[in-house]
Amino acid sequence: MIEMVYRGTSKDGKGKERTGLPKNIRQIGDAGSDKRVYIEDYVITFLEKTGCAVLLGEVWQNENMKCLFADGAVEIAEGEPNDDMWEKIYREMKQYFPGREVIGWAKKMEEPEEEPDEKLFDLHREQFPGEDRLLFLYDSEENASVFLTENTGIRKQSGYYIYYEKNEQMQSYMVKENEGQSVEAESKNQDGACLLYTSDAADEEDSVDLGGRRIIKKKNKTGDQTAA
Repeated sequence: MIEMVYRGTSKDGKGKERTGLPKNIRQIGDAGSDKRVYIEDYVITFLEKTGCAVLLGEVWQNENMKCLFADGAVEIAEGEPNDDMWEKIYREMKQYFPGREVIGWAKKMEEPEEEPDEKLFDLHREQFPGEDRLLFLYDSEENASVFLTENTGIRKQSGYYIYYEKNEQMQSYMVKENEGQSVEAESKNQDGACLLYTSDAADEEDSVDLGGRRIIKKKNKTGDQTAA
């Protein structure tokens, strides 16, 4: 179980303080007015490749609205949160996500239910105690259920936002998870405009498709590119 802390300001994927909401976003469902959940596109891609992960990020609040930004994720290898996982989570947070806080977790499910089994909510409250802890149950980005804990129970959000940044911290973690490969991201916003974010190796031709938005490029020990 972890005790979570709110920070006064929110930061983007390069560690800079946020001065406003993300500009490049895609809304999924009715995202809400008083509380909003933003999940960065690299995190969505990572979640599609893993079954369960702790979500990392920041919480930003003004007089009218509270926003949760999830721009990092660390895999839960055991498949669900448990007391034994936190040493590894903290270690990888320190290495790859300095300045980030745990804000909740995500679990991949086939056809996420409108109201999951109460045992799942009990697990959520046990491992992520407190208010506004995020539970993200997903099958795909278009088929996901978003929950936030409140003093009176657990509240289902009617939607969320995907946002797009050159998320260098998540890129570095994904490179590690893919055994030294580098990451290139190509996405389209809701107006159809292409949003392209690249790693330092993104000008090379050889690549591997990672599911539509992310491309992994392999590196050898000398830094040269090898064919995927």
